[in-house]
Formats: sequence, structure tokens, C-alpha cells
Amino acid sequence: MNYHFWPRALDHTFLGRRFSNPTFTLVGRYGHANIDTTSRTGDLKEDRYTFGLNYRPFEDFVIKTEYQVNIGGIERENADGFLASISWQF
Repeated sequence: MNYHFWPRALDHTFLGRRFSNPTFTLVGRYGHANIDTTSRTGDLKEDRYTFGLNYRPFEDFVIKTEYQVNIGGIERENADGFLASISWQF
């Protein structure tokens, strides 16, 4: 699920001033993993929910922040947390 938006109040800030069509994107994803094997530690299934916000000042560049929630038996410890990345020229 993606929702693109841009608040016009940001047009004259550093986020929008020098760019012709900047945008934010709210992102939501769901994933499921089921590893078909037996394990001494239990079930090897996991559900992942990801919620994020992307900032794209121009088409070929994006700054992404997201939070992942992992529910299941694949990870040995709590693997929930924040992630951040930068991508360009894709």
C-alpha cells in the first residue's frame, strides 16, 4: 500500500524549495515467511509488518525510513526496529 502526498506548506522550506515535484509516500507492507523444515527451536514461520515514510525530492532519489515488526519463530531475538536507506539512479 502506498499513498503519495505533498503538503504545500513545505514548498518554501529546504524540503521543497529547489525541487520541481517533491513528494512524500506513506508505505505499508505485509510479508510472510514459512521455511519448510523441522527445527529444534520451534516453528519457522514469520509475519512482518512494515510501516514507512519516503521522501523523494526528485524522481531518481529517495530517502526511506521505516519500522519493521516481526512476529514468529525465525529470529532468535527481537528483530523489530527502525531502518533508514538512501537510493538513487534506479
